[in-house]
Amino acid sequence: MGGQCSGGNIAFAMAQELKKRGQQVLLVVMSDSHNPFIEEEQRVEWLHHWRSFGKQGDREKLISSGFSLRQVDNTLKVIEANHQILVNHQPQRYSGRVVYFSAQENQEYLKEYANHFDPMQPNGWNNWVDGGIEVIGVPGRHGTYHNEPHVRVLAEKLNACLEEVDSVLLSERR
Repeated sequence: MGGQCSGGNIAFAMAQELKKRGQQVLLVVMSDSHNPFIEEEQRVEWLHHWRSFGKQGDREKLISSGFSLRQVDNTLKVIEANHQILVNHQPQRYSGRVVYFSAQENQEYLKEYANHFDPMQPNGWNNWVDGGIEVIGVPGRHGTYHNEPHVRVLAEKLNACLEEVDSVLLSERR
């Protein structure tokens, strides 16, 4: 189970819920997912940052790139819902395997928000995963690592993780 950006946070929460229900989750993959927000100050800062998205200039940029008014409205609603989840979700400790793909150019690209994507920060994902989290660097930055030419490296490394899961499943069947 996995996801990119806020999708990784959602995958983490879903994996916790599945494990609570007795389901097997062999791997959670998070790709440049926001650290959990623990302190109220972080929550307020992040929500304020994303509430500024969707102002008239941003709407016009989306429209000029080919989005219809309906698509713009729907996109902005999804963005707001994702960020409400990020701000309001309280993670629980997780005992399964978590792999975190981290875009290597984020520090410069994201500047003041770079620590929000570093799972080894205080209150980062590493503190919520029993046994630690495996961090794998991939080329690119938050907005580019899943596009050519960087996506090839991401796919290669993700494939290696999935092959490990396949090995576990095969050995369980024997």
